[in-house]
Amino acid sequence: MSVTAEALITAPEVSPSLRTWERALIWVIFALGVFGLFGFPYAAGTTWQAVLELTRTGALPIIGFVPPIVFFIGTTLLFFRRKAATFWIGLHIPLAVAYLSSRYGIGSISTFWWFGYLCEALMVGFCIRLWARGALK
Repeated sequence: MSVTAEALITAPEVSPSLRTWERALIWVIFALGVFGLFGFPYAAGTTWQAVLELTRTGALPIIGFVPPIVFFIGTTLLFFRRKAATFWIGLHIPLAVAYLSSRYGIGSISTFWWFGYLCEALMVGFCIRLWARGALK
């Protein structure tokens, strides 16, 4: 085997470096995932004690915690630049729509929520872009 072929075989896989705006966007998306998991009671105008009490009494089903957990997993995977982030962030969209529509009806999902789901679709597109560039492992 030639020296060039040996170097190609043993060369480590190098992923392309991210641009500054891509790094910043990944940090923003990760911050949204952290807030979505840990800060959603405060966004709803309540506290964790109230959420736990509602869950204990059955007013808030345990299944309601699945969409924020799925989104957090996706954003964490994107932070670590993994290909699976595309799947997990994309999975959050139908899960969240299904949960909200089953709980309150599809008509109750406001323009604000639909805008959020559109932004998530753009996040999936961003993941696909990074994947196509080879920036995701």
